[in-house]
Amino acid sequence: MTNKNFLDDISDKVASLLPKAEALGSEMKGELNAKIQSAIKSSLESLDVVTREEFDAQAAMLARAEARVADGEETGGEAGLRHAEELEGVLEQLGGEEAPVGEGGRG
Repeated sequence: MTNKNFLDDISDKVASLLPKAEALGSEMKGELNAKIQSAIKSSLESLDVVTREEFDAQAAMLARAEARVADGEETGGEAGLRHAEELEGVLEQLGGEEAPVGEGGRG
C-alpha cells in the first residue's frame, strides 16, 4: 500500500466517523478529506520516523559494518592495524605529528 492510499483510507475512515459526514456533498466531503489528510501528514512528519527505504539502507550498512568487525576479529585485528599504519604513513607524509598515547595513537 502506498502512502497516498494509506492516507486516503485513514481520511475516509475518519470522515465516515464524523456525524452527518455522508450527508455532505461530494465537494464538501473531498474538502474534509483533504483537511484530514493534511492534519495526518503534519502529525506524522512531527514524529521521528524514517521511510522503509531509509531503514533498509541503514540496516544494510549495519550488516556490512558488523561483517567487517567480525572479519577484523577473525584475523586478530591485523587488517585494522595495517590500516592504522597506512594512515600514520599518510600523516607523516603530510607533515603531521603522531597522536599522543591515549588520544588515538598507539605509541
